[in-house]
Amino acid sequence: MHAQGEPGADTSGSAHRLQEEARHLLRCGYTSAAKVDVLIERVTVERGKAAAERLREAMRQQWKIRATWWRGAVA
Repeated sequence: MHAQGEPGADTSGSAHRLQEEARHLLRCGYTSAAKVDVLIERVTVERGKAAAERLREAMRQQWKIRATWWRGAVA
């Protein structure tokens, strides 16, 4: 477990930002496996593999519950 402020720390604020980023990217059209793979490759270069995988997982979670936050989404 990481202390708050350390790299890899999962605070409620950072978790919320990750969820919001995932929602934003889904709204921007990163909804196919190919598009997400390209995005994750870019994020891996910029932030590292662990951060990229956290983002991928957050996007998967948000996709599953998109009917609760995405106006007009079909569940």
